[in-house]
Amino acid sequence: MPILLPLLHSPVSDVRERRFRWRTPTTFANDGSLRDSHFQSNLQANVESVLAQGTTLQRSEWRWISKVETADGPMVVKMFVERCWRHSIKRKFLCSRATIYTKRARQLAAAGIPTPVPVATVAENFAGLIGNSCVVYRYASGQTLRMYLQSIADDENVLPEQRYHKMAEIREQLASLGERLARIGLAHTDVHQGNFLVDQNQSISLLDLDSLRPTRKRYRLFRSRLQFQQLVP
Repeated sequence: MPILLPLLHSPVSDVRERRFRWRTPTTFANDGSLRDSHFQSNLQANVESVLAQGTTLQRSEWRWISKVETADGPMVVKMFVERCWRHSIKRKFLCSRATIYTKRARQLAAAGIPTPVPVATVAENFAGLIGNSCVVYRYASGQTLRMYLQSIADDENVLPEQRYHKMAEIREQLASLGERLARIGLAHTDVHQGNFLVDQNQSISLLDLDSLRPTRKRYRLFRSRLQFQQLVP
């Protein structure tokens, strides 16, 4: 009971912040393309500090994503925080969420599905037990699908015919992404416009891999494909 007292009397915000506190020792994996030794050392010592020094792109109770400048160019550092004690215990005896994310990204890349592939992973490691973890991948400029569609709608210089063709091309790409995921037996359970990146060439990449689930059930694959097709009205 004395161990629980600090948590019971701490503000909720303090408890949430505690989840992000990085602890050592860590396990570090690099694909060889990340050569900035100073950046690597900082990652292993304190990922939270690296995230805070960068430009925060997204932060929630269970995730922190920042753009960080390095000698190897701009990188995105994405930290995964375990949601509850059950998830933490489960993760202790399995591979980290960062490792799962990396394997999934490589699987998608091999299937021709555009997505950022991590160049490094870091995970808390206590005598072989895995804790919080993070992935590092190269920053790609662009805007989310939601922002892109809004910019088309607001741009008075875009003619109705041009707008129609742009939207049709986006729909075609999304339908293709949904089909490719289904072919390799993956369904996306959180399909929304914020999970896709549109670059300057109007090419779409899938950003959120956390919600991908392997399945052999046809109705789940069909529902996932349908959601991709319905992203653009």
